[in-house]
Amino acid sequence: MPFASRGVPVCAPGGDRLRLSGAAVDAWYSASGANKAIRLANAETVRWLEWGFQSYFRVLLGLAFVLVGAAMFVGRRVAVGWLGWVALFGGLFSAAIGMDVGYNGLASGFQDTLGIAFPVVVLVFAVGVLVTGLRGRGDPPPRT
Repeated sequence: MPFASRGVPVCAPGGDRLRLSGAAVDAWYSASGANKAIRLANAETVRWLEWGFQSYFRVLLGLAFVLVGAAMFVGRRVAVGWLGWVALFGGLFSAAIGMDVGYNGLASGFQDTLGIAFPVVVLVFAVGVLVTGLRGRGDPPPRT
């Protein structure tokens, strides 16, 4: 899993800001005649690659959250049971956004709705992990 997502955070944000805005769209804008259609196809290809990277990243991030939530349920290392549910819902939200990016691109009402809910769920998860870790600092790990 770590190797599958190693380069995605670098490729996903960089695709739009550097390649698409810089080279492909400028070349399309300055082209004329039959060359303009070729340049537009190049700009669209770069945009679709960005959608693919974003979709892949979101689905892998969702899978990671789902696996962390499942590990919290199975491992019973975290005393707070609701934290595993929060990780699970965060993973499902991220995977759903990733699937929507793959089908509809980067702008849709579905992503706008879950785009607000996902960071809130991740923040609740992070604060829950922090509080649980600080509260259980002196306790030895349970033996099975």
